[in-house]
Amino acid sequence: MSNKQVPRHAVATAARNAARKAATAPTKATVQVPSVEQTVQVPSVEETKKPPYSLPRTAVNSRDVFLTGTVDQVARNLPVVPLSTDIALPEIPNGTPSYNDKWTDYAYRVIGHSAICTHLDKEYARLKDARGRRALLPSRALLVALFLNALNQRSMNMTDVRDTLFARITPTGRRLLDVPNRDQPARFQDQLAWDERNHALVRRAFRRMLECIDPETIPRNRNMDWAEAEALRKPLPAEEQYRRMSSLTWVVNRLLETVSGQLPDSVQQRRRALGEDFGIDATPMELFARGRGVHNTETSADPCGGYYSRKADHRDPNETRDRFKRTTEKLIYGLDVHLMVAADSSHPDRSYYPSIPFRMTADRPGEKPGAAARRMFATIDTSQHNL
Repeated sequence: MSNKQVPRHAVATAARNAARKAATAPTKATVQVPSVEQTVQVPSVEETKKPPYSLPRTAVNSRDVFLTGTVDQVARNLPVVPLSTDIALPEIPNGTPSYNDKWTDYAYRVIGHSAICTHLDKEYARLKDARGRRALLPSRALLVALFLNALNQRSMNMTDVRDTLFARITPTGRRLLDVPNRDQPARFQDQLAWDERNHALVRRAFRRMLECIDPETIPRNRNMDWAEAEALRKPLPAEEQYRRMSSLTWVVNRLLETVSGQLPDSVQQRRRALGEDFGIDATPMELFARGRGVHNTETSADPCGGYYSRKADHRDPNETRDRFKRTTEKLIYGLDVHLMVAADSSHPDRSYYPSIPFRMTADRPGEKPGAAARRMFATIDTSQHNL
């Protein structure tokens, strides 16, 4: 063999080639034998019940849906509260409605004769978990203030109700309604605190009244995801929801029934002579909340509402000129107010009976109009007046 020395660059080239072959050569795969726990995986009972995919929480699968039933079933579940015999239905005062003692006493007697406060106080006592202090503002005072605001064509806002109770009604009227005597402060710095205390008093009384007749379980007055709203849903059984819905229907129609009992005798006699002639229609009532679609994952501040849409002109084409036809779409987020109106089915030339609503209920627009009609029919069967 030759004793010739190998060059260094040849050694380096051979080392690089050997490393390249080692990197590209296939390696032996390692076999991992699974354990007993890994070979057999039995799903749990909860996993077998889960669907292969979950739909996002929206109004379609989260909002409350109430079953109405037949007219007889609704009538059997309505509260049976007779009209008050201690307070007679008063005569309507003469003159323009105002907040003086005469009109305050009139509103006090109308609300007392309807026996609505008796039912609300009884329902609230049933729902209370423990006995507490006496309410500072009675429910009758709140209803009287709402009734006076309606007579004087004012709003139903709690701020306006607060001003009626503590500023517009005379001290004699406040003593009649058992309203706390809180004199208005003279200094402007104390006026804001005085208004806030009175507003909180009215707000608590209104929430206490709604607690007895509100069947909804979804939180209101704030926007949130439907998943969060589902977690904050009130744990209300279906029987209690149905009872509150029946109470709400009864309270609204008892108030209409009491007021309609003050119609003149000639109008009431004409009503009985017409028989059972009624017309049912619905009109949208806009809510003070921004609407959300049924497929939106965020709730509205008032989730019990829905969208009312009208895209066509439903008026009689024979009585409407072409240039006055509606061409714009009407879109409202609110409720459908269903009204049962007294009608006169005689000849149009002799039809002089006024269109007076006798029954009312509300629901989401376009949702179960037949159920709304059955609720109104049921209140006629339990009416205290011969209407």
